[in-house]
Amino acid sequence: MKNLNIIVIGTGMYSVGRGTDGFGTILPSIGEWKRNGGKLGKVTFVSTNCKSSKVALEKAKKLKKRTSIEIDVEAFPTEEGSYPNAYKDVISSIPQPACVIIVVPDHLHYQVAKDCLEANLPILMVKPLTPTAEEGRDLIRLAEKNNLYAAIEFHKRWDKANLMMRDTIQKNSIGDLLYFWVEYSQRKSIPQEVFKSWASSSNVINYLGVHYIDLIYYITDYLPCAVTVWQQSKFLKNNGIDTPDSVQMVIEWRNSDGDTFTSMMAINWIDPEASSAMSDQRVLLVGTNARCLADQKHRGLEYTDDSGNGTRLINPYFTQSYSNAGLVRYSGYGVRNIISFISEVYEFKNNNTSKLPDSYTMQASFSDALVSSSVLESVSRALTHPGEKINIKL
Repeated sequence: MKNLNIIVIGTGMYSVGRGTDGFGTILPSIGEWKRNGGKLGKVTFVSTNCKSSKVALEKAKKLKKRTSIEIDVEAFPTEEGSYPNAYKDVISSIPQPACVIIVVPDHLHYQVAKDCLEANLPILMVKPLTPTAEEGRDLIRLAEKNNLYAAIEFHKRWDKANLMMRDTIQKNSIGDLLYFWVEYSQRKSIPQEVFKSWASSSNVINYLGVHYIDLIYYITDYLPCAVTVWQQSKFLKNNGIDTPDSVQMVIEWRNSDGDTFTSMMAINWIDPEASSAMSDQRVLLVGTNARCLADQKHRGLEYTDDSGNGTRLINPYFTQSYSNAGLVRYSGYGVRNIISFISEVYEFKNNNTSKLPDSYTMQASFSDALVSSSVLESVSRALTHPGEKINIKL
């Protein structure tokens, strides 16, 4: 069986941990896939400038020292200047078998994914699919035409707390669904620093809220039919970033039998930097027979030291490193998500069949993710009509 080459388009926080002391999720996950027996070829990171490319190479070098996992890594571009299309040269020349992991700003998803599918490359794209449904449909048509594995990295589908919630619904122990309440926020350094160059081209629902739009769809099998939105634009707008601080939205959901329930979400990305965790999030599900609260910030692990950072709440189940015999290993539902994609693509590429797998385990296919993109499109319209119900076209 041939080694699998992997292209990672994007060298930011989630890819390699740029701007942090860590290594992100993508890079460590690729290493763990190889450590677990994966036949890995070359890993190519692609950015838009050589400064970011050098960061990716340096992170890979440091991670190798900690994990002792040998990865053949290269990064582009290599020369000074801005190269927004550097990825096109890489995807046109990468030897097969190969796949792509896309980690770029939301508004670039459609074009980058389209180019990769036209280059006959399977894709895992960090959420969302696209900001508009029509763009998503076009990518689905292209993936089907080329018989390509195409999925969206909705890692909350892999969180065991959420899977247990799904189980209660599938077993009907929750009774008739009444409502979901979701609160989700992150520190203001995310739009102000980490995503400053493109935050004005997106919004907090595309970035954060879409996680729970997909999750509710995944665990209930209901479809969204209408959305009502309210938003506040104060802090970020006053600081030169033209996007809402916070959005609240009500989504109406319906199943094939005509049963309905409502989800209410309050989402912001201007939490204080002193917040005890990067993400503050919880979801409450209420049915006629039960209620289920998943507090996904308070995972039971608190850390306090003399650094002056206060008490930090750590999620040990997402992407976390653990030392064993002097070497660092990575695990968690973030890592399992990436490994699952790479493994399934590898098997498909080497199983001598032209038929795609019937299911992507827990991965969100592009068709699955079209549901959340349809909501995002309606939210975009609703932001200019606060308090007005907007129907969702699926």
